[in-house]
Amino acid sequence: MSALHLGLDLGGTNIKWAVLDAALATVASGSAPTRGSDGPTAVVARLVEVGRAAIGAVGPVASVGVGVPGLYDRARGTTRFITNIPGDWGGVEVGRPVAAALGAPADLINDARAFTLAESLLGAGRGCETVVCLTLGTGVGGGVVVSGRLHEGLDGQAGELGHQIVDPSPDALVCGCGSRGCVEAIYRDGRRGDAAARARVVEALGIALSN
Repeated sequence: MSALHLGLDLGGTNIKWAVLDAALATVASGSAPTRGSDGPTAVVARLVEVGRAAIGAVGPVASVGVGVPGLYDRARGTTRFITNIPGDWGGVEVGRPVAAALGAPADLINDARAFTLAESLLGAGRGCETVVCLTLGTGVGGGVVVSGRLHEGLDGQAGELGHQIVDPSPDALVCGCGSRGCVEAIYRDGRRGDAAARARVVEALGIALSN
């Protein structure tokens, strides 16, 4: 069996990929445009295309991990919602078509949780028992490693900071997930806003982290 493992990172602009060996050393990596405006079905096909190109460069892999920028159903291998790629991502199959096309088992993980795990194993958190990461980009994400293991909770969503509701008021900002008062909604407003809006982002992040 191959000792290589493929990681695919689905982003709003690019799909990044890396192949690691058993020692977690990077064997090869690259990226390709997501072309998210083509819709979820085309984006999943694009994931497969990028995965095939990666395997073509290095040979067969033993497993595939797909980082998605949103919430997902790990057992079904489907997305629940993705706010930074156009289209309805509710219930879109990702794991099964990727696994079938690439000839290796495929598992989904939130991209921020994947980042947290990587930091704990290879980056700034290496050697630490507990690692907490906060990611700020197009949206807000986070993850927690406890006792050297990624803490995912019952459904893989533990550490999700972006969609914590920190403003329960009826006129709170609407988030891309459909809820009101999420950290990510306040964050996106702050990125476009004045000093007061940016200060509100800091407050929202503080509440989310304290929770």
